[in-house]
Amino acid sequence: MGYKVITVEGQQKNFTEVFFSVNEDMACTLFRSCKKVSLIAQASLQSSISFLDFMGVNGQNQSLSIITFGFDSKLPNVTEGVLPAPMRDDVDRKPLNITMHPCGYEVPANGTVDGYEKIANGTCTFCDEMCPTPDIDSSIGFFDGFDQKKSFLFFGVILGLTILNQTYILFWRKNKVNQEWEMVFRETQEPLQANYNPIL
Repeated sequence: MGYKVITVEGQQKNFTEVFFSVNEDMACTLFRSCKKVSLIAQASLQSSISFLDFMGVNGQNQSLSIITFGFDSKLPNVTEGVLPAPMRDDVDRKPLNITMHPCGYEVPANGTVDGYEKIANGTCTFCDEMCPTPDIDSSIGFFDGFDQKKSFLFFGVILGLTILNQTYILFWRKNKVNQEWEMVFRETQEPLQANYNPIL
């Protein structure tokens, strides 16, 4: 498609821009066959096109090529007349559609697949058998999902503050309230006693 100048480690380098048009079913099968490989799983890729772009762009600093993919056979952002005839939009092209084999496909004993010889099973061929799903305990504990040390510290602080607050209310505040009530009672009783004149 062209070239793009990118600065890598302080140096400007020319990167070749390459675009591949792929068949949707082929891309989907390829993605499903490799999505459990650790590198792909850790990248949390969710679609075939994001998987292909990740593979094409992730190593661009080493290959000096920016490889992108699309399901449409037309090239993106291409100016008419800039590219040679085999790559122009007016030339009929078909998306790349190579036979893809699913994750559980076992290579024949002769090691020949689709005319290619000396083929062996890759690391993702039997990923379900190599990395079985761990047993999950369905019971949920009170502190599941929390840092236990921090949880105990948090609830301990709340409990301590609650105890201090209740102690304050029970002793100091209660005594102060009683004193205030006694003062109010005396203030109201003294005038009554001063004006009290019993009838003999």
